[in-house]
Amino acid sequence: MPAAKLKDKIGTLEARKRERLFEAVQQRLDANTEAMRQHRETVEHLFGTIRLAWERRNS
Repeated sequence: MPAAKLKDKIGTLEARKRERLFEAVQQRLDANTEAMRQHRETVEHLFGTIRLAWERRNS
């Protein structure tokens, strides 16, 4: 089998694996609608705090 065809098959398999992963994540988020909101608040708060400290340090 030529390398190009093999590479195409591998790329297709990897894409399918990623697609299944994204579908599983979406199902988990659909089952727990508060999870993304809670995650967003936690992450944004953390980085907002870091950014504020960085700005104070550099001003």
